[in-house]
Amino acid sequence: MKSGWMLAAAVLAASIALAGRALAQATPAAAPITSGSPQAVDAIRKLKAAATSYKENSMSYSGEDSDLGLYYGRKASDAQMLIDRLKQGESITTDQLKKALTSPGAERFGGD
Repeated sequence: MKSGWMLAAAVLAASIALAGRALAQATPAAAPITSGSPQAVDAIRKLKAAATSYKENSMSYSGEDSDLGLYYGRKASDAQMLIDRLKQGESITTDQLKKALTSPGAERFGGD
């Protein structure tokens, strides 16, 4: 049961990473995403999916690999912070969004 759940989480994380890469290729590096814009609505949708995936990964790695669990917990917090900023009327950059949607640091801890 856990392996099926972890496979689903890995598939979701991979699709989020692909979305982050596509976003990085489609937009200028530091273009602002303005609160209330169609880009912000799309960013919030992607960030919510990422935060959910990161939280699930954090819980699944909390016992067997606590460093990786903490990493994903931090990624979930970072994604939620950007969601909150957009909902409060602030802007974020595409660089910030890209960083929140990818998890290259997980490789340091043995993750995907």
